[in-house]
Amino acid sequence: MNDAAGTPSAARAGVAGPEACLRVERFTVRAGDRVLLDDATFEVRRGEVLLLVGGSGAGKTALLRGVAGLAGDDPRGIRVEGVVRIDGVEARGPGRGGRIGVVFQNYALLDEYDGARNVDFAADHRRPPLPAPERRARRDRLLEELRVPGDVPVARLSGGQKQRVAIARALAHDPPVLLFDEPTSGLDPLAAAAVADRIREAAVRHGKAVVVVTHDYANLERIGDRVVEIVPERRALIDRTGGRPSLAAPPPPAASTDGIDRDRAPAPQAETP
Repeated sequence: MNDAAGTPSAARAGVAGPEACLRVERFTVRAGDRVLLDDATFEVRRGEVLLLVGGSGAGKTALLRGVAGLAGDDPRGIRVEGVVRIDGVEARGPGRGGRIGVVFQNYALLDEYDGARNVDFAADHRRPPLPAPERRARRDRLLEELRVPGDVPVARLSGGQKQRVAIARALAHDPPVLLFDEPTSGLDPLAAAAVADRIREAAVRHGKAVVVVTHDYANLERIGDRVVEIVPERRALIDRTGGRPSLAAPPPPAASTDGIDRDRAPAPQAETP
């Protein structure tokens, strides 16, 4: 795929330049004694959506939580190591110092509160804080933009509405990076399409660097600028941009200096009915 300027949007090696908002460097994911990903590096620019795909147990969510600084001590024995840079500066700690917004698979909302209060909760943690009138105006604008009621308890909302509240909450403190964990899981096709549109808008309209972990490639392919697959057999990230992710054992990768291997095999053709 090409970016808006018409140039190939492949991952770039080397030190993050002004175009790279998020740079994930030398990331390793381990599950017990098994290495799922070894010394991988990738970048995402503002306004760009990177789809991160892979089979069940490949380490997608573990990688995402590691990027967000939320890995910690995992009781399942999953460990994540690596460096995250945002706008060229190393970021540390949970939420990488408030510079990363996360939309979780289970929404992680406060069900007893309405949508507006859920968004307020995130906005209250913005540093430096916004004045109350500006914060309320931003909250109302986000809820209207995402087409979700702010005065209805979250427990009464549909799955698609909850996901949109979660997106508004992630945007509330205006982080440069947004991470989504299986955002269309459990949604019907219409709701999944609406959520996909909102994710794309978050990247383009709000200028965020977006990473989406998903198994729902069919619904989300159209919003991705690049597609990267975790392939545990190679312990690597494979760039599938312009092709289709495949969980079959692929051929040996081409040489790479940025942690993302280039698949030598031709992209699989769409199946005929």
